[in-house]
Amino acid sequence: MDIKGDMSDRRREAIVKGILLGTEFALFIILSIMAFLFIGRKFGDIGAAIGGFMGAIFGLIVGVHRMIKFVNSISKGQGIKDERK
Repeated sequence: MDIKGDMSDRRREAIVKGILLGTEFALFIILSIMAFLFIGRKFGDIGAAIGGFMGAIFGLIVGVHRMIKFVNSISKGQGIKDERK
């Protein structure tokens, strides 16, 4: 395959991986908000609000950590790989 075709394959792979990473980031936030919200509901309405806020913070921390880990792996030259294997 020529260089131009190889670059477009890498670009396509990077775009797909970016879309998957963004979806994973959003799911971390949504699921953690829901989990903390339901845990907080046992303590009343105020507990649910606090739980939802804590879930958002937790989801952001985990999601940002995963994104930084991915960007560092690319910048170190490890390429794009599936971490779930």
